[in-house]
Amino acid sequence: MFLFGLGLGLGAVIAALIIYVIWGALIGFVASKIMGAENEGFVMSAFLGIIGSILGGVIGNIFHVHSTIPALIFSLIGSCFVVWVVRKINHN
Repeated sequence: MFLFGLGLGLGAVIAALIIYVIWGALIGFVASKIMGAENEGFVMSAFLGIIGSILGGVIGNIFHVHSTIPALIFSLIGSCFVVWVVRKINHN
């Protein structure tokens, strides 16, 4: 894992992953509200938010975005995109 390469111990890696999951879940909840996906449950919104946050993080890294607020915006945009794709797939 990348975090181990930074010299972090297992406890720090687990703490970082927990924080990523919590932020992804919150961003997924916000993205589902923005996209009007009211019929999804919290677990599905959280899962899509985590996937979207990962996508947004990858895109942010491509553009060398490493500060907090722009990274959260990229995560939110990525989550909105993932919610939109899932809605398109489910409605066809």
